[in-house]
Amino acid sequence: PCFFLFFFNVPAPPEIYTRSLGGGVRCVEETASGPGPGQREPVPVRVRLPLDGHRAVFDYSASGASAPGNVWAPRAVTISATFWALRSVLDSSLPANAGTFRRLEVVTRPGTVTHAVAPSAVGAGNVEVSQRVADVALGALAGPFPDRVAAGSQGTRDSILLGGGLSPLTI
Repeated sequence: PCFFLFFFNVPAPPEIYTRSLGGGVRCVEETASGPGPGQREPVPVRVRLPLDGHRAVFDYSASGASAPGNVWAPRAVTISATFWALRSVLDSSLPANAGTFRRLEVVTRPGTVTHAVAPSAVGAGNVEVSQRVADVALGALAGPFPDRVAAGSQGTRDSILLGGGLSPLTI
């Protein structure tokens, strides 16, 4: 009986780490590399991270709206880059599963650079936008973890995409 009482009263890793995030609100903005074909100006990637010690919500809904070009990320890329940033700051040995992240949420708005919708081209989203998402997530985590977050990256993963021209759906 004592073992079971102890076992059920020990906080699981998500509870331990969300408590370590502390409180307050962190807001960080970068611009997505670009402009890509058809883009006239770089697009902002914004995160708002309110912390209350119980859950962490990475809110990207104020990021820039979709426009012509290929620098757009599917929502899954945004979630992945956010979780990567969080695990790199907290504890890289944490398992990448729903149990670990049950107190964390990623909010996006369809039609933005962090949540592309058809017919948005996403060729550079996994390369360029994922780096910016990771950078702003790390920037937001720099407040509670200043000794665990390095300076921002160069903002790209240096990929080359080759194609046969512009699609009329994305012009």
